Order: sequence, then C-alpha cells, then structure tokens
Amino acid sequence: DVEYTLSEIRPSDEGRLAIIKSSYSHADSVPDDWAIPYTGSFQMKGTFGFLRNYTITELHGSGEEIFNIDAGRCEGYKQNYTMKVDAKFPLGLGIKPKLTVKQTITMKLIKD
Repeated sequence: DVEYTLSEIRPSDEGRLAIIKSSYSHADSVPDDWAIPYTGSFQMKGTFGFLRNYTITELHGSGEEIFNIDAGRCEGYKQNYTMKVDAKFPLGLGIKPKLTVKQTITMKLIKD
C-alpha cells in the first residue's frame, strides 16, 4: 500500500514545485485484476538462484517526489524501503531462509 501526501508547494525559477511525500507498507491483499509485474523464468545467481517460494512478510519505507506543476513533469524522486522475505530451498531441507532487502531508488531530471 502507498499513501501520497502533498507536503508543500514551493516557488522556483523554473515553476512551482509540488513536494509529494509517500509512505509504503505491506498490503494485506492485492486485487485479482492487477497485473503480475514479473512473469516467466529468470536466471538468478548466488543464493537467490537456489531459493524458491518467496513470501513477503514485511515492507515499509518512504519517499519524496518533486513535481514541477508549471512544466508538467517530475523533476526527481527518492524512494527508500526495507522488505523482509521468507523463502524455501527446493529440496525441503528444513532450512527457512529469511532475507532482508534494503533498496533506494532515485531519479533526477537532467537539464539540457
């Protein structure tokens, strides 16, 4: 689940900038008609290549987007989140790996 909040509108030389804050949390369920973001098969290396049946148990984070209202474009954003995932080995070895993924995603408009 994501919650967006208009934090402020600040003036700049290039137009009014909307500062949009976001917070992320693990959803209890997903609508049946949502597209599946990753389908097909993938070749993964290292530990991720051996594990199966990934289950997200926890997700939380926050972000901020800067949107230029007058230009009608995103000027940049930063998202930080932490996700905890349970997985299984394919041979049922009785070991239950628990993974923690910490990710930061950033984007900044490059001016001409």
